[in-house]
Amino acid sequence: MLTAPQRNLMSLILGKKTAEAIACLEKDSTLDVNYIVSMPKNNLHHFTPLMMAASSAQPSLVFALVQRGAKLDATDLGGKSAMHYAVVGKLTEERKQVINLLAYLKRDLITLADSFGNMPMHLVVMLGQADTAQCLIDIDSNAKHFLHEKTFKTPFQIYCDEHTTLDATMAEVLGKQDKVPSLQFVSLQKAYKNKELSEEVPGLPEVLQHQSQVYTPTLTKFLHKKDDRMQENVLIEKRKKLSKIKEH
Repeated sequence: MLTAPQRNLMSLILGKKTAEAIACLEKDSTLDVNYIVSMPKNNLHHFTPLMMAASSAQPSLVFALVQRGAKLDATDLGGKSAMHYAVVGKLTEERKQVINLLAYLKRDLITLADSFGNMPMHLVVMLGQADTAQCLIDIDSNAKHFLHEKTFKTPFQIYCDEHTTLDATMAEVLGKQDKVPSLQFVSLQKAYKNKELSEEVPGLPEVLQHQSQVYTPTLTKFLHKKDDRMQENVLIEKRKKLSKIKEH
């Protein structure tokens, strides 16, 4: 059951009365800003004032709520954070400020997936919002490579699934990605670029010289291991054993 001050604050936020909402916070220092609201008729469940301020693109109110202790990592029943709410809608200057502010305050919000596996970038491409996609890429250049946590598809692949035609602006923002490089490809590429590992392998395909990146927890962990000197030594020893086997 919401208190009268809580109902009043939410009413001001929904009405985009930013100055009045901030004044409400300043007037009542005991007001808890992490209360939960649900609006079933609007298909909104378990959201907070911060989520709604982010959704309605009110940067100064978002900042005021955070200063009062609003939880940046709070999620609704669908696992959506304030960042998920912030990226949906026309990219006005105010919305851009909210997105950048949230990312500055808690960078993990960029890669936090909701219950359906969608990171903010995936929601953006589903909706065909090329300008917001570019905004997220400006914050993190890897955003165009973020894999969906359920389908393991790239933003480009998700966009193609959701739209029958490829928008020129979105194509320019995401860049065409015909094929996700396999773990084997990336491994060979890593070896090729390491002189010590590649000196015995002349004539590798020229394509291995090109940069290709795909971001998954498994691949990230693998590449970290590859960067480890001990792991490289293990690989060298294995290659020596293979050479001996070939000799026999």
